[in-house]
Amino acid sequence: GSLAIIVSTLTGVAPWSVPLAAFGIARLMLCAGTFHIRRREFSKLPLNGILSLLALLVVVGRWSWVGFERKNKMNVKVG
Repeated sequence: GSLAIIVSTLTGVAPWSVPLAAFGIARLMLCAGTFHIRRREFSKLPLNGILSLLALLVVVGRWSWVGFERKNKMNVKVG
């Protein structure tokens, strides 16, 4: 996942894979959080939460950067 983000960003090859890889990392960190909750390792949860949020920021940022265009209510291209 992280390798796809780094290599794709540096080379420009398959930029669509960056948001997908970041989403996979965020999902993995959320699953890790549930694992730590079950084991009552609550001290590990802040790190999982921070890494999940960072990965989700990459998803949101790269989703618009890759070229998925948003439209407002009047069907005018915004991004």
